[in-house]
Amino acid sequence: MNHIHTISEVYKSGIQVDRPALIAQNKAITPQGPTCNEEVKSRQAQHVIDDFTGDTPWQALSDSVMGGQSVATLTTHKNSLTIDTTITKPTSFGAWAGAEIKFTSPADASSFKGIRLTYKGSSTPFALSVYHSDVKDWDHFSVLLKPRDEWTTLDIPFTTFKQFGFGSPVTWSATELTGVNLMWRKMPGASNEPLKNTLQIKELTYF
Repeated sequence: MNHIHTISEVYKSGIQVDRPALIAQNKAITPQGPTCNEEVKSRQAQHVIDDFTGDTPWQALSDSVMGGQSVATLTTHKNSLTIDTTITKPTSFGAWAGAEIKFTSPADASSFKGIRLTYKGSSTPFALSVYHSDVKDWDHFSVLLKPRDEWTTLDIPFTTFKQFGFGSPVTWSATELTGVNLMWRKMPGASNEPLKNTLQIKELTYF
């Protein structure tokens, strides 16, 4: 087997193979199909994350994937989105429900200072989180927002987003963001009384 790395000449049907010419010929062939192990590069983030026109890219999230009973429903309107959540009995992981938007490719938002959100509603504080490509355990960079009775626009600097601390620590960078979520939670051991919230959002951009 060791000799396979020290081949000096190759013959096929008694004819010597021109190895340099064969190598050059193979290099000239255009690869077909998807590229394996291709590095995914971040694209420059656009100012608007979602303008809430057309089909919504948002998806409902809840602890039902972990055996919980919490529910989230989304209702689209012209230029806005309503998120209704019911947080039920906490499991050993707590209870949660909300909505997320995932980017089609990592976004480099390092030229911006943070996220701007216009919203109204909710009866309890909720988390706004940004997905970072290095976070693999749902310990996203998040900030808590207060309920608002009137439409409110907040500029939320990236410097205020922090991990909760239950997962692996990740060094913050806005160069590889992969999505955003809005989430309502109950910690393990909290009351079993259903917690209902309704939130309306109509602007989500970088600033």
